[in-house]
Amino acid sequence: MNRSVICLLLLGMFTCRVLFSEAGATSEPTMPCQSQSSEPLSFEQALQEMLARHETLQGAAVDAARAGAEKQAAQTLKLPRIDLEARQTFLDESITIGVEPLPVRFTVQDEQFTEGQVTLSWPVYTGGRIRAANRAAEEKVVEFEAELKRTRHSLITELARRYFGLRLADSAARVARLKAEDLAGHERRAKRLMEEGLIARVEWLSARVASTQADAEAESLLADARVAREALLNMLGRQEGDIFPSTPFSIPLSLPDQQVFLEKINGDHPVIALIAAKQRQARAGVEAERGQRRPTIYLFGMHELVPEDLTLLDPRWAAGIGIRQNLFDGGQSRHRETAAKYLEEKAALARRRLERDLKTLAVKSWEEIQKALHDWRAMTELEELARENLRVRTRAFEEGVATSLEVVDAAVALQRARLGRVKAAHDAEMGLFRLLEAAGMSDQCLEFLNSGQQVDLDLPQPIMEPMVPDAAENETHTKKVIAP
Repeated sequence: MNRSVICLLLLGMFTCRVLFSEAGATSEPTMPCQSQSSEPLSFEQALQEMLARHETLQGAAVDAARAGAEKQAAQTLKLPRIDLEARQTFLDESITIGVEPLPVRFTVQDEQFTEGQVTLSWPVYTGGRIRAANRAAEEKVVEFEAELKRTRHSLITELARRYFGLRLADSAARVARLKAEDLAGHERRAKRLMEEGLIARVEWLSARVASTQADAEAESLLADARVAREALLNMLGRQEGDIFPSTPFSIPLSLPDQQVFLEKINGDHPVIALIAAKQRQARAGVEAERGQRRPTIYLFGMHELVPEDLTLLDPRWAAGIGIRQNLFDGGQSRHRETAAKYLEEKAALARRRLERDLKTLAVKSWEEIQKALHDWRAMTELEELARENLRVRTRAFEEGVATSLEVVDAAVALQRARLGRVKAAHDAEMGLFRLLEAAGMSDQCLEFLNSGQQVDLDLPQPIMEPMVPDAAENETHTKKVIAP
């Protein structure tokens, strides 16, 4: 009687397994926190949204535009300045001039009079101060454009961290859910064997505790995925939405030699260009302070628009050339020139230090990619071993030659191998983005992503389903199960 019941149970479980496997083959499994209405979002789409909406990038663009306007303002310093001035003046009494001893007085200015003048001032020579101001304004534009590029590169790296971080979190939640389903199947199997008297109750309790802990871990990782999704939405400027990253991890198997990236750390690098612009601004400041000790030569002119109220001493028009030379200012200009030289020296020191730091970061990122690639290959082989080990341990537990703890350890090892493979792919991806940022090549990230080998989790269905031997072995297997 027992043998017939067990055979029927095994046959029913085998039929269910076939049906579930066929259903799983016709539809791609979704991630735990991915609903059927989730919006697929590729990394390229996310990049375009971030570049169009991110406020920090827009602020950097505004600074660059402001520097361009200041540059245009500095260029007008070499042009003449023309002013229009009009005044209506009221006096307590008219101004008169008498001729002594004659009793005759002449009115020079009435009690009320109007003045209107057009004045012109045109600097001809300023000791190089205007040229230095224009050069400083030009370098200010270069600085803010380099800052805009540096900000864009930094945001691309941050976007990659959040985008692929969400994909990693989804993968971790999916692996944890798969582990929970495996251990739930193990718990049901242990309960059945305990009820049949084949294992002790402590084995079933151990399996139930492991299943409960796996469920809790899966829920925790699912919450982490929701937090990661909210962080990505925040960076994209979206208030809400149900999205999932559709771009898989990309392994840079054909990565160029690190020397190629080190050669990119030159004057065209945004960080180096920014510091170099500050250095040239400091040099322009030195020239401007030297010009303070040189004479200023200028042209001037004026024309009276209301000649009716002119006095006998006021001209209708006047023009000429002027010169102004500072004779003593207490040494302020020399001290300011010295301070500007120190600022230029500081910028040069900062440039040399940043070049070394960037090259060190590039080498470090390149080595991290190589390490992640080795880990990915090792974890790929380890996952295959762990999957087979779990299958063997499950069969051994059913036959009474393995404990529940061994099955749980095998399931944990499989989860660790699966997550290790995905984590290695994630680390290689992030190492690539850090390397591109260090080399000033973040704008080429899509080219490197498309040229890499795509890696996805590609998880199978839970393997802890009832494993039924072939039909020829059913009878032998049943005898082993019911053997005292």
